[in-house]
Amino acid sequence: GDGVLDLVIVIRTKVATHDDRAFVFALNAATGKDVPNFPIELTDTVKLKKSSDGLHQNLATPLLVDLHADQSFLNDYIRRNGTEWKKRTARKSSSPPHGGSSPGLHIVQPLGEKLYIIEAGSGCSQKVSIGAEVSSMVAVDDVHGTNRLDLVVVTDEGKTITLESASPYHPLNTWNHGEIRGRMNGHA
Repeated sequence: GDGVLDLVIVIRTKVATHDDRAFVFALNAATGKDVPNFPIELTDTVKLKKSSDGLHQNLATPLLVDLHADQSFLNDYIRRNGTEWKKRTARKSSSPPHGGSSPGLHIVQPLGEKLYIIEAGSGCSQKVSIGAEVSSMVAVDDVHGTNRLDLVVVTDEGKTITLESASPYHPLNTWNHGEIRGRMNGHA
């Protein structure tokens, strides 16, 4: 949420015979330095899947989306029309609003049977148990027609799960498609 392009990478490392650890790195694209609050270790260990060459592990692409309930800044963003960008500040309230109070995007990363949702501005994260392996990128759009964003999760078993959020729908805040880049690294 600082107006500087960042790069998000998710890495799994093997630390034991059957388990591995996962880390989310966020780097400033201009300097290559870590963004504050990163890297983040995803807490659960997951079983490694056997790959055809024994070296590569397929990971879903992380979804970057703003899941804050207050999306009023989008109108200001559209109206500025190329003028100077102003940094959003943390929201102050007696109770934390939906999506957190730090400016910036959320990182939604499936890993094993869990879905991690990380507020990048604060580093706070939560995990949702999906109950089945998820190896494709999560999509986000107003699936239910409620004028709110829904996370669309597809499991390896072919089940589609939608998770509703309190974030208002805006076309600038959706990701409902993706190019198939190959049979080893694709999403739909």
